[in-house]
Amino acid sequence: MKNKTTCTELIRKELEQNFPENKFKVTTANYSITVSWIGGPAENKIDELLAKYQYAKFEDQDNICNDIENKCFTRYLFLHRKSLFI
Repeated sequence: MKNKTTCTELIRKELEQNFPENKFKVTTANYSITVSWIGGPAENKIDELLAKYQYAKFEDQDNICNDIENKCFTRYLFLHRKSLFI
């Protein structure tokens, strides 16, 4: 697993490639990465794009990860879109 700094860099790059007209803020805290932006694409579009960075599913109460192929992920991925119309 790569560290969170590398993950945030990958997320920023992917967002820039897919939505070059928008600016995104990508931050980390504890076990989470938060992506914030104003206007632009709907949250479901960003969620579809970044779902692969969400922490793998757990099979049981022992928290055994069933997706060790994923090279970069976070336990919690939060999306926060602000409307242009306030």
